[in-house]
Amino acid sequence: MGSSRHRSALDVLITILTFLVSISGTAANHSESYMRHYYNDEDWERVVQNRKFLTQKGRDENAAMLFQRGRKLQSTGFHVAGARTWNILVCLMNWSNHGDRNKLAAADVTALFVGTGRDNPIHPGGSINDYFQAMSQGQFKLNVHVADWVTTTKSETLYTQDGSQGRTQEIQEAFTPVLHALDDTNIDLSQYDSDGDNEIDMTVFLHSGYDGVYPGNDCQTGVTPLERVASHYRLRASQSTWVSKSGYKLGTYVVAPAYYGNCDLNINGMGVIVHEIIHAFGIPDLYDTADFSSTGFLGGIDYYGLMANPWQPGFDSRYPGPLMAWTKIQLGWINPIEITGDGVYSIRAAAEAPDAYVINKGYASGEYLLIENRQAIQGRVDERFFTPGGITIYHIDENIWSLFGFQGVKGNTPKGGPFQGDWPGNGKHYPVALLQADGLYELEQNINGGDSGDLYNSPDQVLGPGNGETVVQAATYPNTDSYAFGTITVTGITIKNFQYIDGTTTMSFEVTGMGPPPPGPSPTNPPETGAPSTATPPSDPVTDQTSTTLLPTEEEEEEDLSEGISFEGDTDNETSNAAPLSSSLLVVGCQEEWTFMCVACTVTAPLLLMMRVI
Repeated sequence: MGSSRHRSALDVLITILTFLVSISGTAANHSESYMRHYYNDEDWERVVQNRKFLTQKGRDENAAMLFQRGRKLQSTGFHVAGARTWNILVCLMNWSNHGDRNKLAAADVTALFVGTGRDNPIHPGGSINDYFQAMSQGQFKLNVHVADWVTTTKSETLYTQDGSQGRTQEIQEAFTPVLHALDDTNIDLSQYDSDGDNEIDMTVFLHSGYDGVYPGNDCQTGVTPLERVASHYRLRASQSTWVSKSGYKLGTYVVAPAYYGNCDLNINGMGVIVHEIIHAFGIPDLYDTADFSSTGFLGGIDYYGLMANPWQPGFDSRYPGPLMAWTKIQLGWINPIEITGDGVYSIRAAAEAPDAYVINKGYASGEYLLIENRQAIQGRVDERFFTPGGITIYHIDENIWSLFGFQGVKGNTPKGGPFQGDWPGNGKHYPVALLQADGLYELEQNINGGDSGDLYNSPDQVLGPGNGETVVQAATYPNTDSYAFGTITVTGITIKNFQYIDGTTTMSFEVTGMGPPPPGPSPTNPPETGAPSTATPPSDPVTDQTSTTLLPTEEEEEEDLSEGISFEGDTDNETSNAAPLSSSLLVVGCQEEWTFMCVACTVTAPLLLMMRVI
């Protein structure tokens, strides 16, 4: 009996230790992993390979080791330092039941992808390449080869009659004749295989149908949305799908319609195509994938990010709106400044600058506040955003994906808010949640896709602490309390005094309740290329404007949403050698150095002592 008790206690302690290790050991660097359940080595390696071109530096054979499932995994194929342009293939595929619908000129599709300017009706909001350059601060560019229309031997209805809308592997057989026709043109496929693995890095199949995710029946044929192929992607095609004469195979691919809406055969906009391409870098959907509302609103962050809604207000995919700050951090395109103490902070509009702040203090590992400034600026990606704009404050809790299990979640779920009787102690909240200034929680309830009431743009608005309650009673919501794992902790942080600076789109805000920032040198000139930067209080937070550098970091750890597959591992936390991005921020108590939060280190010793006593 004593032996059984010892084993039982030991089992409990091992379980506790395993859990503690699983939630610790993660630096508060917010381009770190947000997922902890990785099952498929090949798909993991594909995400790593796809990320080669996310920053100017690229990767080389001396790249830092990556970690997966507790063992080291050497990053493979990254031998092109300084790579900036990603060559991708675009294949125009006509379904066999669509007759001569393939009227769209290949030149127009090329313009959609890599055209310049905003005076072309095909890309009035800019081309896909323009979009990526704007979001990446010039670090990521596209070059495309558009293969003209080929009619496949398969019909669209073949892949939708089972209710899958073509999202299964079987659709790949429709690609085979299209790829054979491409191969017969004697195209040099080596330029589309950057890592030398004999797989094409990215192929986009634009088909002759309308999108299955777009509402309404086809006005010419009466085909319903469920009878249409829906836009999707896969990290890796079946190895038997196609082999070229020179031995190349299909790798990561995207399927999207060439036409927009459900009538008139107008060329598609960039929104859905960009959304699916970004999935290939491991970024999840940021809409509420567990609750498709009859209202038509998507939940999650909806209009606030392309990975939630690639159409934005007006349902026009030619103006998809930007990636929100969390997505750009994961892609290594911005590096947020950490607020470590009380002060007044300035932040430029996200459409014009790579500015973002995070607050870690008082929050669990993997949980933090993220602040950016969103303004409608003509000629910029955010030009159709809400007016007036303002500061968006997100409560990020990356632990949610582990806590609720990613395979059952797949996106920005579960929802939570004061409309739930057992909230916030039930532990339910979006992993990427917008703290809506009006306190109405309309995104979570699918009441709208966002509005100006969600934004902080007035000195009268205050985001302050709650009272630590686990069931909604007297506290004000939203608030700055920590709520990871359903444990409510009062941080004491208040964010207030939101106002515009000198009639510009730059805004300032004040943070209190954190105490003075740690001592350190005042920021000076931008650091040398590749060096980490720090920022600490200037002598006068109102008038002493300093130059700080936001350097992108690189990340290789994400998931395949189309398969429900995810990957486990840590990152190399390496700073990019991209040219410094000058940022004129009024910063008080900021540092770019992340604190390492190790729960296990402070808890395991007493537990080990208990084991010895037992």
